[in-house]
Amino acid sequence: GIGSNRAAREAMENAMRRLVTHYTEIDQRIMPKKHNYVVQVSNLNGSGSSDKIALATYISLISLAVGRPTLDSMVVLGDMTVGGDLIKLQSLADTLQVAKDSGAKSVLLPSSAMAKMGEVPPDLFGAFTWVTYQSVEDAAFKAFGLG
Repeated sequence: GIGSNRAAREAMENAMRRLVTHYTEIDQRIMPKKHNYVVQVSNLNGSGSSDKIALATYISLISLAVGRPTLDSMVVLGDMTVGGDLIKLQSLADTLQVAKDSGAKSVLLPSSAMAKMGEVPPDLFGAFTWVTYQSVEDAAFKAFGLG
């Protein structure tokens, strides 16, 4: 689903590398090298594929590995670097409007983005259940309703 978007492909590969090197921080039974993983990317808005998908892909891979679904109608905001550091979130209000229009009910949001909540209109703020995270692994746990 990413076509020729090289940056998106690299983001997905980054997520897989993170799973291979850090799976024990999530669940020691995952054994990522013993399974094949298929992740499909679908753009619900038809606006072209994003390359900010490493964290969402990482969470998807964990979901596949442990056989557990994420929270219903959840959008994952934020992304990660190759080293697993969180990347600062840009244009929060616009992103949330797109999430709402796409049917999201809960938002997985980096704690660092809480400072931008003043930019979010009250009606948009009230449209979601908010779940904040501090790290990549924290995001993964909270995406499943744990932690």
